[in-house]
Amino acid sequence: MKKRYIAVLCAAAVLPSCGGASAQGCPTVAQFRAYKPPEATRVYAADGSRIADLSPERRVVVELTEVPKTVWNGFVAVEDRRFWQHRGVDYRGFGRALLRDVLSLSLKEGFSTIPMQLARQVFTEELPMEKNKLRRKACEVALAPRMEKAFTKREILKMYVNQIYLGDGLYGVEEASRAYFGKAVRNVTPAEAAVLVGLVKSPEGYNPRKHPALTIKRRNVVLDVMAREGVISAQQASRSKAEPLRLAPPLEAAGPAPYFIAEIRDELHERFGEDADIRGLRVYTGLDPVAQQAAREALVKQIRKIEAGGFGKFKYAHPDTTKDLLPATGSGSPYLQGMVVALDVHTGEVRALVGGRDFTHSHYDRATTARRQPGSAFKPFVYAAAIQQGLTLNSRIETTPISMEGLGAAAWRPDDLVPDSVTQLSVREAFAKSSNYGAIRVGQWVGPQAVISMARAAGITTHIPPYPSIFLGS
Repeated sequence: MKKRYIAVLCAAAVLPSCGGASAQGCPTVAQFRAYKPPEATRVYAADGSRIADLSPERRVVVELTEVPKTVWNGFVAVEDRRFWQHRGVDYRGFGRALLRDVLSLSLKEGFSTIPMQLARQVFTEELPMEKNKLRRKACEVALAPRMEKAFTKREILKMYVNQIYLGDGLYGVEEASRAYFGKAVRNVTPAEAAVLVGLVKSPEGYNPRKHPALTIKRRNVVLDVMAREGVISAQQASRSKAEPLRLAPPLEAAGPAPYFIAEIRDELHERFGEDADIRGLRVYTGLDPVAQQAAREALVKQIRKIEAGGFGKFKYAHPDTTKDLLPATGSGSPYLQGMVVALDVHTGEVRALVGGRDFTHSHYDRATTARRQPGSAFKPFVYAAAIQQGLTLNSRIETTPISMEGLGAAAWRPDDLVPDSVTQLSVREAFAKSSNYGAIRVGQWVGPQAVISMARAAGITTHIPPYPSIFLGS
């Protein structure tokens, strides 16, 4: 009790004198002027819908003219009603708070003005909430009057409404309005404006998704204050209190295409640096949300069908709900996996990409990272290499069974879907029917190195050994 009383007296002695140049180690106006709020890089699908924010700190910076007066006047009414009169520090508010703190022998009563709150929000590392509260408050008091001299009131308000934290990783009223209400802040109702204003006191405690009842209670208190301060009329406040809390559907944390987004993030880091997530970039992709959702559902459905024995007995059965699956580590997985990639053959744009069964259990992307045998998809390189060396599409090639002796190994006898009764085909027919025997004989004629060179020229960079089996895409 005695220590808290001494702390209150120290606050009374120190804070009023902190506006001078003696507050050493505090942030400066120059630092504040150079500050640029981080803005999340966003990724959009082909239809223009937003599919991801790459930064956990989500913000969209807007001009004050895009924010309704009910919003920024609401902040003034609730957080700093003498904002237009004071010069950074409300000494009346300080005296009132100090008296209550002395009487209660505590430091519970606050007196932060909007410039002081802004300083705290911008310099979160220099002015941490949990350490040395008295020094933090002294720095806020020292910086606020200097900010008032360097910026106009409207400039300070603009920075405040774009910087203030409003829960769920949302910074600023524009992003919070879009996340909670599904609309730009310029379109919010007085009731929705009151929700945004009320969040400042406790962004997580009054989070409308987590605590809707508390949110409504806080909203109604804010509406009363806004009516009392003349921001809205008493009739508007009464009508707004009767409104239900209407929230927009939440944007999934992982989004509809987590593997796709992970690839984009990696490419952005490579091209623009590690801070690409918070540089406010806008990334437009060819992803089709409908195709993406269909691909995800189809992959999981097929995997579960395999596990259920739909294609024959499956040894490694697992529960058919992903919540019961063990998390994977590295590139391994304790359960059946799969991948889907859908491309627009005319443009090369990725329409859908699913790199695994469930991103929350395994981040390893089997679509872009895993290596697998291309199989018959490799045969075009075999035929292209041969045609480059003079083979024509009408040339006849044998399609009879083939056997190759290995060095100290069993003979290699591949199969073919083309009937054994077909002994010859034209190059065109062998390619169209994907004849294994035809591809092997064409590959033998042109040689493994020519095939490898053709694949390299087409952009294949992985190691390709000069074995006959590569003609079949092994």
